[in-house]
Amino acid sequence: GGKLGKASGAAVAAGVLNGTDTGLTGQEKAMAEWARKIARNPNATTPADIRALRDSGLDDEQIFAITAFVALRLAFAIVNDSLGAQPDAQLALSLPQQVREAVTYGRCAG
Repeated sequence: GGKLGKASGAAVAAGVLNGTDTGLTGQEKAMAEWARKIARNPNATTPADIRALRDSGLDDEQIFAITAFVALRLAFAIVNDSLGAQPDAQLALSLPQQVREAVTYGRCAG
């Protein structure tokens, strides 16, 4: 969220984290949708999802890189969640408030 916020602005970054793709290009929307599908249920992705990424202008190498990046971030998040780890205050405070409000850290009540 922080890197996206610096590249695109806090409102766009918070929107992407919340599932709103306002302000994104067609290719960016395709990447955001793909990342959300991987995060929610990677077994539910389809060849049509890959085709949408290709149709947006991404090649197979780029699609693989995006997929691997999202998977690695998820793995890191699982480690942190399992241990109940929270980001350092300095890191959290360095993020725009809109991004901080869009992100849930640690274990969710359930």
